[in-house]
Amino acid sequence: MNNIKFAVATDNSSQPSYYCDGGRYINYSDDKDITHTDLPYTSFFTFPELFDGHFINLNSPWDLYPKEDFDLIFAAIECNENHLIKLRKSYPNAVIMGMYKEY
Repeated sequence: MNNIKFAVATDNSSQPSYYCDGGRYINYSDDKDITHTDLPYTSFFTFPELFDGHFINLNSPWDLYPKEDFDLIFAAIECNENHLIKLRKSYPNAVIMGMYKEY
């Protein structure tokens, strides 16, 4: 059983925001299973699968941000530092760690 509420976030991606549930990737905007689409299955984008977590595209409309009380967010903010402020206000209880998307 998973107890950690986890997300990765970036402001430099064309990928839709999604969450993972039992190894399936589900699109926020329409709840469609997008597991077998052209998602870039590199480490950054698959981290949510480790904890049935979330991927947040910080350029998504505000209403597509998850309504969760996250414990931990890995954030790759590459374009607009104001997104960090937005994350801190949206998820005040989360530990937010910076990271690189590509290694």
